[in-house]
Amino acid sequence: MTNKFYRRFSMGHPDDPSASMSSFARLVCASSKKFQDEIADVYFGRAFRYNFNGSDRRYGDVMGKEASDAQVKDLLDMQEQTGVPISLTINEMNFMPEISGNKNVRNEFVKFVKSFYEAGVRICTISDVHLMTTGVLQEAMPDMHWKNTVNHIVRTAQEVVDYASIGYNTILIDRSLNRDADELRRVKAVADKIGVKLSLLASEGCMPSCPYKKEHDSVQPYTQNGYNPTLNPELRSYWGIYGDLSCNRWRFSNMTRKEGVEVEDEALMPRQGTDIVALDKETLDVYLDNTHVLKFSGRLSNQQNIRPGEQFFWGSNIGKKQLTSGETALDDQILVSSFSEIYERNLFPFHTWRPMSAYPGENTSIESVLEQAESRLAARRATSVWGQKKAAALNKTLLTCKNQCYDCHACERVFGYEDFDTLLELEKPTKWTDKADNVIPIRVAA
Repeated sequence: MTNKFYRRFSMGHPDDPSASMSSFARLVCASSKKFQDEIADVYFGRAFRYNFNGSDRRYGDVMGKEASDAQVKDLLDMQEQTGVPISLTINEMNFMPEISGNKNVRNEFVKFVKSFYEAGVRICTISDVHLMTTGVLQEAMPDMHWKNTVNHIVRTAQEVVDYASIGYNTILIDRSLNRDADELRRVKAVADKIGVKLSLLASEGCMPSCPYKKEHDSVQPYTQNGYNPTLNPELRSYWGIYGDLSCNRWRFSNMTRKEGVEVEDEALMPRQGTDIVALDKETLDVYLDNTHVLKFSGRLSNQQNIRPGEQFFWGSNIGKKQLTSGETALDDQILVSSFSEIYERNLFPFHTWRPMSAYPGENTSIESVLEQAESRLAARRATSVWGQKKAAALNKTLLTCKNQCYDCHACERVFGYEDFDTLLELEKPTKWTDKADNVIPIRVAA
């Protein structure tokens, strides 16, 4: 029987050039072969720096962060050791016309990407559709597998055909298709017909059709303090500058709506994001059968110092508990070594599982941890909103709701909130003064 989870999940490398070591690569190397085989790729960002018309410029990825040279080396070693592919990401949405339109800059950029190709990278995300259309990248790197970016907002079967004709081998389709199963099926049918792969963003947390998204993507590469804090200590993240006008207003609003009582992360309403929600195998199969890769965000995560024996597992965040005296993090963790085990053992809700690192401890075997997963999950499911019968009906609704929340309100009624038409109603912007000081102008190199 074919393993439907082989090379199924794309994981983001927590790009942090200030970190002294690439903990992520070491964790992947330490993980089980089952876990490694389920990873389609580990994607990382790098920025292209160049001079044009006397101006130092930077073109990189939309997150504004990048892996260090040492981290890239560790990722290449990880790829060699485990067989898990790594993927270069250059998906900035600020269009730099000179990259495709100026011969010297174009040649420099091709040389930049090719340096990773010659080192062993065979997957690359490129957002510049004009450059892709020229064919210079494909000619210089014939064995590179090219991805577009989810920020291209590919929503229809026709758009999949269009982007494939430009030269992309994997089409990252829009988050909205998480809630439009009918169009997802049409998209998959045409992808199979023309011979391209589909990748769907399974977990990110962005508001559906966020009105701030284009500005966020334009500003973030130049306001994210992680990519070079030494040279630019005055920089702050997008959320530190503009979050009170946008994401911060609804991302954690559930913690204050119920008379100040905190709600666990897993109880965020589905309409507060566009993540896949799957309470049963039937629903999960809709996404598995109509995509090739499910992508997890993660490049803004912090690097971590790992201990000997620590490795990646699949962990569920459902019903996180408060640790009591004498308990360790291990007592709160629900861990399984592969997603195929989660599926086969029917450890739903499937959407609460994420790759997470764990240290079993000197006196605790991996096997004993895994044995507890099913019972722990069942106990927490009993008190979770996802364990209620009404959640099952919501699960089916979400497959075809198309994020038309103003005319539905199913999420609020399952989670116990008053109806509201837009997430922007949850919190009004706080008084906003002097938050934009020290914003670095667009296209100034870091």
